[in-house]
This record gives sequence, C-alpha cells and structure tokens, in this order.
Amino acid sequence: MCVEAALRGGRAWWVAPSYKMAAVGWRGLRMLAQQIPGTDTSHSERLITFFSGGTAQVRSADDPNSLRGDGLNLAVLDECAYMKEAAWSEALRPALSDRKGGALFISTPHGLNWFRDLWRLGENDEYPDWQSWTFKTSDNPFIDPDEIEAARRTLLGRIFRQEYEADFLEDNPGALWRRAWIKQVIKAPELQRIVIAVDPSVTSTGDEWGIIAVGVAGDDFYVLEDASIQGSPRTAAQAAISLYHKLQADVIVAEKNQGGEMITVTFETVDRSVPVRLVHASRGKQTRAEPISVIYEQGRGYHVGAFPQLEDEMCQWEPGQPSPNRMDALVWGGTELMLGGSWLV
Repeated sequence: MCVEAALRGGRAWWVAPSYKMAAVGWRGLRMLAQQIPGTDTSHSERLITFFSGGTAQVRSADDPNSLRGDGLNLAVLDECAYMKEAAWSEALRPALSDRKGGALFISTPHGLNWFRDLWRLGENDEYPDWQSWTFKTSDNPFIDPDEIEAARRTLLGRIFRQEYEADFLEDNPGALWRRAWIKQVIKAPELQRIVIAVDPSVTSTGDEWGIIAVGVAGDDFYVLEDASIQGSPRTAAQAAISLYHKLQADVIVAEKNQGGEMITVTFETVDRSVPVRLVHASRGKQTRAEPISVIYEQGRGYHVGAFPQLEDEMCQWEPGQPSPNRMDALVWGGTELMLGGSWLV
C-alpha cells in the first residue's frame, strides 16, 4: 500500500512504536523498491523516492511531535496499540487531512486502549469510512498448528487469547486493580518524596527488571516513569540510577530476595553516592499488593501519562500466579511511600 501510494506521486509513512521496531517495515519497503527501476534509497533517513516523485518512509512514534509536518496520503501504523495515542490524534490524523489520506492500523491487542476504541469504529454503521478485521494466528498458513498448540499449553489462558487469538482483554475479574481506578494526569504536583523501586530479574542472564519511579503528594500516589529493562544487573543498575538522578529521587529500593547483597555491590560500582535500600517481604505478594490496590480504588492513584505494560500487569495479575516485575516494583515503591515501609524487614 505504501509503495502504491508513492508510485502515484503520494507521500506514505510506515510508522512503528520505536526505531528498532520500525526495521520490520523498512526491510519490506526496501525489498519492494529493489524491484522497481528508478528508485532512490536513503538508508539514514529510511526514505525511498520513486520515479514518480512520490516517497515512502519508515518513521518511529517514540516522540509524537516528531511526526508533525507536511500532509500524508497514507499512514500505516504498525503495532499501534503500543504507541502513544498522541502519535495518531495530534500528529498523523491532522497530516492526513491535508490530502484526504487514509490510514491502516495493524496491531496485536494491548488491553482496552485507544486502538480498541478505533477498532470498534469499524463495527459501527455510523462510521462507514472505517472497517475492522480480526485474524488469529491459526489463520496464518505459514505457522505450524503444532506450534500454536504448544503455546496454548504453556501460556496463561488470557495471554494466549491476546497474542494468538487477537482478543481485546478486559480486566481480569480476579485481579486486584481495575483500569477505571487509574487516573491519568499530564503532570504531577509538587512531590514530597520520590522513590525508584526495583524488582530484580529472576536470573542474571537477561530477564526483565522492573524499574518504576513513584512519588507522593499529600495522600496521593503518583507513578512517574516506567524504566523497566531487559539486561544484566549492571545494565539495570545504570537505568535505575539514571532515573534517580533525572527525577532527583530520595532513594532506590530494591528487593533482595532475587540477588541479595549482589544488588548493593552492583549499584555501588555504578554510583556509590546513590542511596540504595534492600527490602525483603515478610508476607506474601497478595498481602503486600492489596493495600496499594486500595489506594487506587479510593481514587488516590495517579499515572503521569500512560504506562500500558504496567497497567496490563496490574489489571491482569491475580493472586496465585507468578507476579510480573513491573507490578512488583510498583508495590515495593508504594509500600515505601504510602505505608512507611511497613511489612518490609
């Protein structure tokens, strides 16, 4: 579609949530362009100019403001459920209006976010310009059905439904949080205290570390940033310490169950000046998480922006399941700020 629009002299963009993810679209565009005489390819700009004068370019939605500019004939939003809504509503949609262009949204579902809202327009007769489709992994003739069944046996049912059956997952009835409880704000007020909470990877070989920045203003709790990262202990320590300095936080708290004194030593090798306090739970995960979920239920839990991965973990995890790292870090930070570190030994 992008190439066809460009061959007609139009301007087409393939947009992905990050520069790295955009490589998928770039490979496809290059492969097609190589078969068409008279094209000029700029690898640095990920831009292909055709003999017609039209262009097809791959862009990242990391910074929605970077997508503002001249009009577009076509925008393809790849994995758009993982983009900030502003990339569409504040940048790409206005650019399409200049030329009465069209858009194609492609994504695995990611909770009940803005992508689901747009998808539902295609099911509504009041919006004849919109169409929606759903395809399961089993609809793909190039994927072995035995592989799909293997995934079904090993994944949590809700995750399999989302990733393989393209279901928009609503809140898990057994979860401790509800999306309706989460209040989103553009900016936090003046905060009395800021904590960087770290939930270590289960292994030291590259699993994800939960790194969540939280703050408190009066009786209200604020999630400021999600810097969770996949990598080594040193990589995680660098990310947490960088966030500590950026937000001028008061302390880093990290669970010692999954690393003990190794965590302290690793953080000290990166920056000895940063205060790091190891915490250890004397009670189970559900008991620790419930008071933090109550804060949200009471309307005192705020997120400065949207944190889709964290919010999915909060609203899908239920007691008895392995707890995800982002949510665990949130609970550590909330316990430190809102409960004075109680239940921690």
